[in-house]
Amino acid sequence: MKTKFLLAACGLFFGIIAILTVFARPIHISTLPHVTASRVTRELFSDNYTRKPAVPKDLLDNGGVFIVERRPFNGEMRDFARRLTVTLGEENETHFEIKEGITGNEILITGSDREVNDGSEVLIVN
Repeated sequence: MKTKFLLAACGLFFGIIAILTVFARPIHISTLPHVTASRVTRELFSDNYTRKPAVPKDLLDNGGVFIVERRPFNGEMRDFARRLTVTLGEENETHFEIKEGITGNEILITGSDREVNDGSEVLIVN
């Protein structure tokens, strides 16, 4: 009786482990913040001649913005949120000029279905 119970318990345990192994990646992806992202735009400000790197006013988070940083993790390339502190310049109706902190080649996180923290892995959905 003990042997049958142990065999059944072991079979159940290894069955659950096999199922979790197969579905580990989809489960992990479902727990990540799903973000929308776009490239840094260039906007006209007071001089009306030069387009400068800019960030929408609603994306500014206490003097910083979140960008997507792609880097290797566990043998594959993954996307992570990184908070950058920026120095602001001029502003127009919808944007702030970025004087320092962003080169203009970064991908900005423009929205998320949940809170995004510095260093957390994210999934880009747009």
